[in-house]
Parts: sequence; structure tokens; C-alpha cells
Amino acid sequence: IEQKSAPPPRRDGRSARGAVAAPMNDAGNSRPMRHPNLMALRPSQWSKNGIVLAAFFFAFWDTERARPLTLADLVPAVAAALLFCLASSAIYVMNDILDAEFDRLHPVKRNRPIAAGQIPVPTAWAMAAGLLAGAVGGAWLLAPRFALVVGAYVLVQVAYTLALKRVALVDVLVIAGGFVLRAIAGAVVLDVEISP
Repeated sequence: IEQKSAPPPRRDGRSARGAVAAPMNDAGNSRPMRHPNLMALRPSQWSKNGIVLAAFFFAFWDTERARPLTLADLVPAVAAALLFCLASSAIYVMNDILDAEFDRLHPVKRNRPIAAGQIPVPTAWAMAAGLLAGAVGGAWLLAPRFALVVGAYVLVQVAYTLALKRVALVDVLVIAGGFVLRAIAGAVVLDVEISP
């Protein structure tokens, strides 16, 4: 007996039998999607902010310091890394708002929450503003000099999002500069001397 194959899904995402097809995630496959608000924050990119902790680990083993670091100093270092997660997520949300029209034409990026219409643009702007306020405000409470580094990072990333990412070579330098600012931030929050 010849078996009939399942009918292909319709353009509206439903199969001919009425079932809703599984949506694709940002990676382009059909694994279950997480909450759209969480996806918009790009948590998979937060590991980059681990560089903020580099100053602690280098200074922790420095026996020539007048005041050796202790494990208690890891607390402000981790707080600084988390605040950078807020700042970087704010930039990702802003980038997705500005690029939404182009992302909808991309086979993978069209599944991002803002491009897919899962997060309204006004809500996305509110998210970005809240994340930035939390990042800069928290950074100021942690250490005013650290807040200046976070502010510099945000300004550079906004410039990158608006224009610099379309300039050859400059875009690479800005990305590299973002990592340098993260490392500087970790040193500033712990009052660790930065070696040239």
C-alpha cells in the first residue's frame, strides 16, 4: 500500500491539517524558541564580557602589589561584567531596531524577535533605554571612573551601529576597541594599574 506523504506547510506557517509549524530560531533551525525578550538581549554573546574579569586574575597573582587582591575583590569584578552585559544587550536591541527592515529580507536574521514582529518597536526602544540606564547607573554606583569607561563603550558602539559598521577596516578596529575597553573597565573597577 502506497503511503501518502504529509502535505507541505502553507505560507502562513500552518500545515494543511491546521497545525502550526515550529518557528525557526535565530540560528536558522526549528528548535524551540526562547522568550522573545530574552532572545533580543543576545545572551549567547555575553561571554565576550568575561574579558572584564581578566584584570582580576592577572592582579590576583601579582605578588608585588601593595595591597594583594582577595577573592572578595571578585565581587565588584563580576558586577562590572554583568553591567557590561546590560550595556552590550542595549546595543544589540538598538541595532536590531535600526536594521529590522533589512533583517526581514535575510533568511536567518528575519527570525530575530524585532524583525519578526514579536517585540513591538516602541517596546524594544523602552528595553534599550532601560538596559542603558541600568548599565550606566549601576556602573556609577560601582565606581564613577568605571561608569566613564562604560559610557565610552556605549558611545563607540552606538557610532558603530549607526555608521561605522559599514566602513571597511574601521568596523574591525571598533570591534577590537570594544574588547580593549572591557579589559580597561575591569582594571578600573579594581583600581589595578594598567601596564602599557
